Amino acid sequence: MLTLEILYYPKTSQKCKPFRVARLSDGSLLERAAITAIDEAELIATKLSAVDGGLVSMQRAEINRLRRVLSMFLPHLRSQESHAVAS
Repeated sequence: MLTLEILYYPKTSQKCKPFRVARLSDGSLLERAAITAIDEAELIATKLSAVDGGLVSMQRAEINRLRRVLSMFLPHLRSQESHAVAS
């Protein structure tokens, strides 16, 4: 089962464990969170393109890995993966 957790990390000078605020198993929320994670990774790649092509390649590899892993748990992402690769 795939679960999304919302964690709070206290801002302190000491190393603290995060505090779990919520745990969600709603499929539609999990899918939106996965898509958001992929979108944010793609935004980072876009920003890196102005700086370093090598870093962009590494980020693109990370995006592909993220899509593969998330699509194992959220099959609906597989159709978006094939569409994104074609783009």
